[in-house]
Amino acid sequence: MLKNILQQWEAIFQVFVDRRVDNLFLNENERKIIENFVAVLDILKDITEEVGSQGFSPISNIIPLVQKLQERLRNQWMVENRIAKKLSEICDFHIGNIKKILWFRVSTALDPQCKTSVLQDSGIEDITAEIRKQIKGDTHSPVHCSQETESEESLFQKYWKTTNISANALEFWKTNEEFKKLATVARKYLTVVSTAIPVERVHHLQESRLVDKRSCLEPENVNMILFLNSNQ
Repeated sequence: MLKNILQQWEAIFQVFVDRRVDNLFLNENERKIIENFVAVLDILKDITEEVGSQGFSPISNIIPLVQKLQERLRNQWMVENRIAKKLSEICDFHIGNIKKILWFRVSTALDPQCKTSVLQDSGIEDITAEIRKQIKGDTHSPVHCSQETESEESLFQKYWKTTNISANALEFWKTNEEFKKLATVARKYLTVVSTAIPVERVHHLQESRLVDKRSCLEPENVNMILFLNSNQ
């Protein structure tokens, strides 16, 4: 609605002038506030749509999306958008530096399409150490021999340098046998979803399809309808 007001402002203004209605005019400051609101809402809309664009969205995309959100808000802040500045401060307060949380860092590093978000950092020793610990499976197990450690290091380096990956994360780890040792850890982290949107879609489907006229459906048939429509 706000965007429509801005787009049709000249026509609206002319109608007010013709009818001599001056108590509904928006002054320049009020128009600027609306423009700022629209700019911020467009950013939130883009980020939200990106989260819900995939049927399965692992938590590995949280760091890249938060970075994108904060960067775009800062860009608006630079052009004196006070609403973007306030929202950026709120995000910083509630989210903070999400890249400091090891769980998110490891998840992002194990997503071949998102890993550059954390690999750009100067130090990723905590990530490799955590993955090594997960590979061993037992934090109290004996230290690996030097030959095995060198093998793991070369595996890490090869994965970090892998680029131009078009497949989604789970498909990548399913089909790349050369990274089999890392795949077991990747599946542990990447099966955690970042959003409840797919679940909400299933509930919406249930409300729209399972109406009173179809109330005689057996429970197993209801479950199969929901399953087929959420995995088509």
